[in-house]
Amino acid sequence: MPMIESYTDAANLFESAKNKVTGKPILSFARMFQSGDAYAIHIGKLVVAKILPDNTLEYCASVDEYRDVHPTISSALDRVINVKSLRVGKNRYRVGHVKWLGRVKTAWGSEMHDWKKLRSEGQEYFQGLKIDLHSGEVLNPRTDMKLAVNSDNRKTWLRALRSFKGGIKVRTRLGVFDTLVNEMQLANANRWEHRISMSNENINMLVRNMKAGTFEDDLMRLLVRHARGQVYHPLKGEDVANVTYYLLKDLSIPLRREFEVFDDV
Repeated sequence: MPMIESYTDAANLFESAKNKVTGKPILSFARMFQSGDAYAIHIGKLVVAKILPDNTLEYCASVDEYRDVHPTISSALDRVINVKSLRVGKNRYRVGHVKWLGRVKTAWGSEMHDWKKLRSEGQEYFQGLKIDLHSGEVLNPRTDMKLAVNSDNRKTWLRALRSFKGGIKVRTRLGVFDTLVNEMQLANANRWEHRISMSNENINMLVRNMKAGTFEDDLMRLLVRHARGQVYHPLKGEDVANVTYYLLKDLSIPLRREFEVFDDV
């Protein structure tokens, strides 16, 4: 049985904390802290969700942050709160309260949660999603991203993507990345010292250049440093290009959001 089914449950659980400043440990993977009138569930330093006084569960993590901790959420968080989460695509997740989800009988006569319903009808995750803990209802539903595509903005995005990839290919052939690798002395540098997180600031710089059709020096150097952190062998210009192509694929959804491809997202 989940530990928290209401705001009162969360308050009572937090009251049992030995040290409220350091929070209440939840099983072995999370901690609960008081945040104003709400109670926040942290996984590491990330605030995943808050339990509000009106018995509402509000998700606080961005989609990218949610992706990073989803293995823990999908395997453990439902032991704390009665909400299931399922990955249905790259950077796409569906969530649903078990009261909404219901149970179905298996061929062996036992019962299980209706995962097919969650996969096909569950609410696609987004930052700010709210679920009523009493009824299991999603309080602020949104249309799936794939069903809310702005066709004009999608064309703009695809043109910018093709142009940017073309520019990377040209610069690889001209030896721009080889020159930067040598200048920055990264050919044989320790890859672990150059692991770069694509922060919002870095993504914004990438988006700015894609929209303007430019290739700022700071962006080129960022891509070189990022590539150094991704490959094990001596870094070459061709590696920078290949890692950049993969990065564009990995950041596809956040980049498309910045190009406003998805309506109501």
